[in-house]
Parts: sequence; structure tokens; C-alpha cells
Amino acid sequence: MKLDGRVDDYGTAKVDGELNTSDPKAFTNIGVIFRNVEMSRLTPYSGKFAGRRIDSGKLSVDLKYKIDNAALAGENQIVVERLKLGEKVESPDAVNLPLDLAVALLEDSNGVIDLGLPVRGNLDSPEFSYGALIGKAILNLLTKIVTSPFRALAALIPGAGEESFKKVDFEPGSAEVIPPEKEKLARLATALQKRPQLKLSVEGRYNPETDRAVLRTAGLRRALATRLGQEPQSDTDSGPVDYSSPETEKALEVMFSERFGADALKTLKAELKAIEKVRKEEAVKNKAVAEKAEDPILPAKLLFRRLEEVQPVDDAALARLADSRASAVIADLRERLAIPAERLGAKPSTALEKDEPVTAELALEIMR
Repeated sequence: MKLDGRVDDYGTAKVDGELNTSDPKAFTNIGVIFRNVEMSRLTPYSGKFAGRRIDSGKLSVDLKYKIDNAALAGENQIVVERLKLGEKVESPDAVNLPLDLAVALLEDSNGVIDLGLPVRGNLDSPEFSYGALIGKAILNLLTKIVTSPFRALAALIPGAGEESFKKVDFEPGSAEVIPPEKEKLARLATALQKRPQLKLSVEGRYNPETDRAVLRTAGLRRALATRLGQEPQSDTDSGPVDYSSPETEKALEVMFSERFGADALKTLKAELKAIEKVRKEEAVKNKAVAEKAEDPILPAKLLFRRLEEVQPVDDAALARLADSRASAVIADLRERLAIPAERLGAKPSTALEKDEPVTAELALEIMR
């Protein structure tokens, strides 16, 4: 068989192939080509099954179908150009999916959607329906895309994985984007450039245990550095503590007394003397134990640890840290990777579960 035709004013249709006219289910091998079909004419179908009108768009389709003893194998290559969805249409058969997001994920920088959609079936099956088969294939594809949008985005970049695009990892207590995560963001930026209708939102997050512990240590180190007349290296890192320095020990004693009182300091010193007495007794009995336990800077360490336990870090500080993480991700994408500011946004920060690693969560939206 060979057919040529026109679809509306500017579209074409071609059918070419062969079939057993007495029994098409025994053997059929047909190719069908549509070119430049105006999609607004398909609104009756899109309204029924997708719940949306089609305002504009061009459709080209290459179909290749083979039937061998009722076994159907079909290949559908579908190209959609400059698709614009219209208003919603009430339909009980319509799928409940965010179609605008699906279109934004599928459409390249030239406004083209290019899909390969294989279908398989058996014509002798009582449940066989060609329309249902195609509908199921399209529905499955769209469902996978909108439920795992980063998988669709990662497929654009060789070697990228869905999980790597969903979040950015941070060190506890830090809002700095570390080099491995910068590489991840570079791949993500490349994918975003291929999908200009997408917007990325970033949700900064904090771990109430691990982040608080690091902030406590950092806060106490800064306070100690200030007490010693030293300049902190940064807001988050004032450098290591020299526990062997008499000045450090003295400063910690003053800070301890201010925090807990002079009597508490006397009690702690008595505790330290008791520990030292036990050590000396052990040294007489067992030289190996004495060598292992020997720690001439224990007093300063113990003072620091006791102060660290009560160093104040409120939830507001944790929220600010999470906000800073979101800002750091956005700044890296905007300033280093040239993603426009209007394609980036921040969500309110949230707390993680105590056993979760520290991350910023990423999400995809459509440009409004």
C-alpha cells in the first residue's frame, strides 16, 4: 500500500508498506509519516485525555508498525515544536499530572520535544486496544518524568545521576559549597541550559545535632580567641586551640568562672587533682598505662569541653546557616555558572532528622 495526503492547509501524511489483506493480523509491515500537523486541531483529544486545550504547536510523527501472527511491535517517533498548552478542560478521563512541568522537562532550547515511544501488544488478547496501548505508553512516560524530574534532567548529561542532581552536600556547620558539589552544580547548570523553561528552587536545611555541635565549638573558639586578643580567621573557623599555652588555660579558667562561678572552678580543679593522683598511682603500678594516660594539657581540654557543652546555639542560628547554604548554591549557579537570577529561587529552610546528612534540597519548577 502507498498513500499520500494533506492534513489541513500545511500538513502532510504518507503511508507506505505491505500487509496480508486477507489476514492483517498474520502479517503487516507499515510506516506512517505525518509532517507539520497543527496541534490546535487535536484539542478534542487533549481535552479528553489530558484535560487541557492546545493553543498552538506543530506535530510530526514517524510510525513503524509490524504485526507477525498477532504480535504487534510498534515504534513511534514523535516530534512536537513550540507546544503551548491552553486552559483546562473538565474531563473524567483526564490524567492528573502537572503537564506544564512535563513539557518544560521535555522541551529543548529550540522549543522541540523529540520522543521515541515503543509499544508492544497482542491483537488476539481480549483486552487489546490500540488506543489504550498508546495512551498507557504516553501516560507512563509522563508519570516517570513528573515524578522523577531530575532523572529526566540527568539523562541530558552523560554520567550524571538522578540522585546527584537532587541535593547538594555540605560539611556540618558550614555553608561553603565544596569542590565535588561545585562539579555537580556545573553538570546541573549544563542541563538547565538545555531546558530554558525550568526554574530551580533551593531549600537550605540543617541538622539540629551535627550542625549545632560544630557551631558550639566554633563559637567557643571565637570567644576564646577574642579573650586572648587574637583575630579569628573567619566567622566559622578561628583555628585550633593551643591547650598547652598557659595563657589559654588561664583564659579558659576565667571564662569558666564567669559561666559557672568561682566555686565550680574550685570543684573542677579538685576533680583534676583527683585524676592526677590516680594517674600517679597507676604509674607506680603499670608504666605502660601511665605512658598511655599521660596528658599534661588535660586541664585546658577539660575546661574547654565543659564550656562547649553549654555554648549557646539557638534555632535561629541554625536557620541562618541553612539559609546561607541555599544562598551559596544560588550564588554559585548565578555567578560562576551564568544561570539567570530569575531561574533561581530559595524556599524557607527546614530541619533534617538527626541521623540525616547535611544537604540543601533542590526542586524543579516551571518558569511563570
